[in-house]
Amino acid sequence: MNLKKIFAVLFIMCLILTAGCGGGGLSEDRTSGPAVGNGGPPNGGTDTEGQEVATDRPLIEKATIYSREADEDNQTVYVNGKHEKVRISADSRDRYKKLSDALDRIMEKEDAAYKDLVAEYRKTREEYPEDAMGGDTPDMIRDQYFVRRADRDVLSLMERSFSYAGGAHGDTVYSTVNLDARTGQEIRLEDVIKDRDLLREALKKELLGKYGKDTFFFEEMDDNIKSILEEKDGVKAAWTLDPQGITFYYSDYDIAPYAAGTQNVTLLYSSYEDLFTDKYRPAKGEGYISGFFDYDEFSVDADGNGKTGPVSVNYSYGDDPDIIEGFEVTAGGNTVTIDDLYCFEISQYVVHTSSGKTFLYVWTTEENDWMTIYLYDISSGKPVSAGTAELSPDFVVDEGNDDYSIYGKVITDPDYMVLQTRFDILSTYQAKKTYRVKDAPQPVTDDPYFIITGNITLKSKQEIRGDLVDEKGNVLKKSVKIPAGSDFALYRTDGKELVDTRLEDGKLLRLKVEGTYPPYVNGIDANELFEQLFYAG
Repeated sequence: MNLKKIFAVLFIMCLILTAGCGGGGLSEDRTSGPAVGNGGPPNGGTDTEGQEVATDRPLIEKATIYSREADEDNQTVYVNGKHEKVRISADSRDRYKKLSDALDRIMEKEDAAYKDLVAEYRKTREEYPEDAMGGDTPDMIRDQYFVRRADRDVLSLMERSFSYAGGAHGDTVYSTVNLDARTGQEIRLEDVIKDRDLLREALKKELLGKYGKDTFFFEEMDDNIKSILEEKDGVKAAWTLDPQGITFYYSDYDIAPYAAGTQNVTLLYSSYEDLFTDKYRPAKGEGYISGFFDYDEFSVDADGNGKTGPVSVNYSYGDDPDIIEGFEVTAGGNTVTIDDLYCFEISQYVVHTSSGKTFLYVWTTEENDWMTIYLYDISSGKPVSAGTAELSPDFVVDEGNDDYSIYGKVITDPDYMVLQTRFDILSTYQAKKTYRVKDAPQPVTDDPYFIITGNITLKSKQEIRGDLVDEKGNVLKKSVKIPAGSDFALYRTDGKELVDTRLEDGKLLRLKVEGTYPPYVNGIDANELFEQLFYAG
């Protein structure tokens, strides 16, 4: 993320907290999550207030720390860092307390290790301003987590870490977290695999089939696979329990030269029945959402025939290395390209529904934190564009932290996704609903109202009339007079013209709004009715 976007997020956070932001130091850690609107006003939000949590799976949240280490004059940047933190949402913390505690402990260690590495890189670069190639490019650290599986039995995370501390190139390293969702205990390979010899043979077969013989340190291939599985020489096997099987990840130099890149290979439950135990196999017929990273092919059984096909999402950059100008989706050897983008971040998910359909979501974060999902149907093994959806993940501001981390909800259940939309009805804000996806890629919802996130309260300058309604939206009393000087907390909207506000006595007053800007309530310009409205420019 570039500095422009970091400070945009910080500015919005100042509005969220309705307090001024103080000046920062030259060594700074900034936190961010998903979009909070097109430069919008206070949108802090709570988890799913006003909407029922209709899933018994653990809900996952993710925040990002951005670090920028510079000299006293803020002219020379020593280190640019990015590190993600994952936690169990408050919605799920009581049900999955052991899992939550275990994950928190892991993240505390990872966070400390990241900060130590940033400090080490800064110290080295202060002493040796030029890198090994004679340039002054800042050292770089990028740690990202991808939720591969999150259900009642398993939480499986893959971490991709990229670091550059001078030299011809950086290094990519994979590490993984596999936890029993009920106990919080680490899942061992022995809990999943019956026979290590069968596993080694399966890995070799799949790796050679996917990448070809010439890719690997071939003479040492058997020994390399074996030593990694046995965790010799301090190298730990990186693998995740996925909804369709188990995926192994190989970092730079693990089993192949740097020029060959990194590798990953998936062993399907359906293809290796004799290899797997039954302990952590997912229930048949359940849907799932699995995140994956860019610039590598992932194996997905899209049509349920027991055979995998390669799926990948690759980005293209222009002159500015922080700006993504397009991407291409490839599945089954067929490619769909999106050009003319101007976005800062992209994330991608395989979405498999209980009805057997498989979709691909490519989520872009664009100018002013505007977010768009590009939808693809890959059920046939080929990518078929299904349009876009202007939706963003729900998020929560962690006010218990000094940095007010923004934790974005990670989508993991196709039957329960809390997503937000931007509206400009009586103010600018994000409002959320619960969505699901089943037979088509487009998320759908039955919720009649969007719950407005954040704490936007308007104070009236004159008497205002509106209808009293109940929590279900039924009108209790029409044309009720509310005196000047009253507070109207924005609560929900139908997304068209109705805004339900919470009065100081807890009652709900419905206002009918006409026009975007200026908006009119009861035929009167709302700027004359309220002391201040919160509109984005």
